[in-house]
This record gives sequence, C-alpha cells and structure tokens, in this order.
Amino acid sequence: MVTLPTHQLERALKQYQSENIKMIKVGYKLYAQLMSDLDFVNEVMNSALRQDHSE
Repeated sequence: MVTLPTHQLERALKQYQSENIKMIKVGYKLYAQLMSDLDFVNEVMNSALRQDHSE
C-alpha cells in the first residue's frame, strides 16, 4: 500500500489554500491512514463540533 507522509499532505493543502481550493476528496485508504494520526483525528472531531464549520 502506498502511504502519504503527513508533511507531504500539509504541503499540498497549503498549496491548495493559496489557489483558493476549498475542498479536496480523499479515498478510503488515505482516510484510514490519516485516521491513525492523532492530530488529524483531533482536527476532524473538533471541526465537526464547531458551529462555523461549513461543507
């Protein structure tokens, strides 16, 4: 299975933000890999609890 290092994902997200891209889609394998990262899990859980979270 190909893995994506967290630093590589962070770099890609910063690039997307600079290009004003608001949403990305990830597959179930990458999502499962990311869910093994505690920082990612906390961000996902906290964003679901924020009222200002938008789709």
